[in-house]
Amino acid sequence: MNKSSSMSMRNISWSKWFSYTLIIVAIPSLLISLGVEELSSMLGLSGVENVATYTLSLIISFSALSALMRKVLITKGMLTPSISSSLTLEKQTIIPQSFLRELEGKISKVDKEKEPERYVHLASVLGISYLQNAITLNDKELFIKANSMKEEVEKFIKCHKIKPEAKTIFDGFKGKVEQYKSSFLK
Repeated sequence: MNKSSSMSMRNISWSKWFSYTLIIVAIPSLLISLGVEELSSMLGLSGVENVATYTLSLIISFSALSALMRKVLITKGMLTPSISSSLTLEKQTIIPQSFLRELEGKISKVDKEKEPERYVHLASVLGISYLQNAITLNDKELFIKANSMKEEVEKFIKCHKIKPEAKTIFDGFKGKVEQYKSSFLK
C-alpha cells in the first residue's frame, strides 16, 4: 500500500491544532536551534558554518517534531491517516492483525450518518488492507472479505452524499478489487 503524507483532521479545532503545533513543534524546534547556534558559536565556527548548523538543526528538529505531533494526534484520534488514490499492492507486505483489528474497532465507532466520509475512508483502508493480505498470503477468504467490504461501501455510497475525496479513495480500492477478482474467484 502506498501511503501519502496527507492527513484528514477529525474533531480538532483550528485553535487546538495551532496550540499543539506551537507546543510540540515550533517552540521546541526554535529552542533546539538556538542551543545549536550557541554551541556552534562557543566552538568558534565561522559565520557561514554557524548559519548552516542553525538552519540544519531547525529543519531536522522541525521535521522530527512534526512527525511526533502527527503520531500524537493520530493516537488521540484527532487525525486520520490518509492513503493516496494510486494504490500499489506489494506481495511481500503483510498488514498486521493488530492494525486490522484497530481499523475494525474504529469503523464500528463511526456514526455513519454524521461522518459518512470518515466511514468510507476507514472502510476503504480496511478493505485494501484485507486485499493486501489476500494477495500476500494467497488467501481467498481474505479476498472475499475485501470484496464484501467493497460491496458494503458501494451500497452505502449510493444512499449517501459523499465528498469527492472519500469517493476517490474508495474508487482506488474498488479498482484494485476488480483487478484481482479473476485471480481469486475462478
